[in-house]
Amino acid sequence: MEALKCLCIYEAGKVTYKSARTRSWEQAEHAAQDERDARDPVKIRLREIADREAAKKKEDAKKITFFPAESGFSTALLSKIERTE
Repeated sequence: MEALKCLCIYEAGKVTYKSARTRSWEQAEHAAQDERDARDPVKIRLREIADREAAKKKEDAKKITFFPAESGFSTALLSKIERTE
């Protein structure tokens, strides 16, 4: 029977241990990579940029743009409505 895997994290001169919550080496490696990614300054910055872009797209989706109708189109539409009534 295999033992539970734990991650040994060296950070800021301290050693901490964190459970990988798995008995599988493969899943433990994925957990270790996630921990490394969480501390990588480049990946942190890329996540911040992606979050900012997503928020910007969300705000842009909320905006509604109205374009003025051409007078010929609106006149034709009004006359069509009047004929159907």
